[in-house]
Amino acid sequence: IGTLSSDFFEEMHLSSGGDMRHAVLAMQFRFSSKNARQQQSGKDSTKRDTKLSMFHALGKLIHAKRKPVCQDTMEETKMWDDGRGPLEFDPEDILSRSGMAVGSAVSFLSYHCPD
Repeated sequence: IGTLSSDFFEEMHLSSGGDMRHAVLAMQFRFSSKNARQQQSGKDSTKRDTKLSMFHALGKLIHAKRKPVCQDTMEETKMWDDGRGPLEFDPEDILSRSGMAVGSAVSFLSYHCPD
């Protein structure tokens, strides 16, 4: 197989985000016979897919995690102060990663919400 550089391990660590299964699968994929042609052409195959399924995206929006409230953010967002901290993510980014439009997400949620 050859020797592996420390840069490769650092890249694998950063791209897997702490997911050991992803790191092992990416390493297997890198050294598979099919991937040898991609390595020669210089394409990077260790990047993680960031597309979200519709249910995963809606779950992230409904059960939104928030940052702790601190004085710096309180002064910036006084007009939106509802006693909760700011969101940890951008809702528009979540919808764009899922491939859903805002109207589709709202329609799906309104159709499936309990009465």
